[in-house]
Parts: sequence; C-alpha cells; structure tokens
Amino acid sequence: VRAMRPATVDPVKKHVIDAFHSLMDRLGQQHIARDAEAPPRGEFKLRLHFWHEACGMPSDVHSRMQTLRKWRNAADKLDDARWASEGGPSSRDAAEQFLVQLSADVDRLA
Repeated sequence: VRAMRPATVDPVKKHVIDAFHSLMDRLGQQHIARDAEAPPRGEFKLRLHFWHEACGMPSDVHSRMQTLRKWRNAADKLDDARWASEGGPSSRDAAEQFLVQLSADVDRLA
C-alpha cells in the first residue's frame, strides 16, 4: 500500500507516520518482557491499551499516543477530511513540538 502512495505526500503527514512507527517500536522494546501477552504488532490501538493497563504506561502518554495513532491513520489513508477532523497538525513545527515532547516522555518510561 505504501508503495502506491503518491510521491507528493504532505511532509507533515509523512513525519507523523514515521514518528508513530518509531515510537511504537521504542515502546515495544521497553515492554519486550511482556510481548508474548501483548496484542499482535499491527494492532496499534490494542497494544497501546495493553501497555497502559497491564504495563503501567501513564495516562497522559497513552492519550497522546492514541492521538498520534489517529493522525497516523488519517495520514496513511490520505484522507484530508479525516486529518482535519482528527486535529492533525497543520505545520511541521506544530507536529514537531508535539512529537519532541512525546518522544521525551516515552524515553523517560525506559
């Protein structure tokens, strides 16, 4: 599917997609000891919920990761209306500010 994505994907949306997958990988590594119990890797919403409920991911990090998951879904589907309705950032600076803080918070969980 990604190979079919047009070459002119909005750079903000691409950044959100890449950051989401990077953060999910980092969280997966942090919770590697519980991986056998966790939902499958592609089940992002369920994995985030598991890490929150079973592994103690703080509510604020869980909430912001769920927001990022929604943005990622809208960006990946190339759905501008959904991107706007989900509150996706309108500029790279806005996205970067959100992502830098979230990344730092994820790192503190390790």
